Amino acid sequence: LLVERYFDPERVSSATVDKVARRLPYFVAKYLSVEGIAGTQLEPKDVEVQVRTKGPHDITAYDLEITVRADHYPDRERLLDSATRQIAHLVSLVVLGDVKGFVYIRLAPAAFAEFGPAGG
Repeated sequence: LLVERYFDPERVSSATVDKVARRLPYFVAKYLSVEGIAGTQLEPKDVEVQVRTKGPHDITAYDLEITVRADHYPDRERLLDSATRQIAHLVSLVVLGDVKGFVYIRLAPAAFAEFGPAGG
């Protein structure tokens, strides 16, 4: 599961970005987990967060953009609207101020295969 964050450093401080990054794995794991279905129980360690800073060629009306990519499961899809609203609300409590942002959750079929040395 991957969470991508894009932010405007002129509008959002790095301290705020760090606070959001530390909390996102917990928010996402809580609201996108589905009880009783293999592969849908998430722990914060299952959530990868990537941060990208606004560049000189980017055009956007938002100061902070959070995109979550997760595997599609019908039961997770049923949680989608509620999970998106809950995560956005929790992020807004961390961000504070007049920062304009959004949370966008994309569910899609996916597969994962690990390679390389074990534990590395």
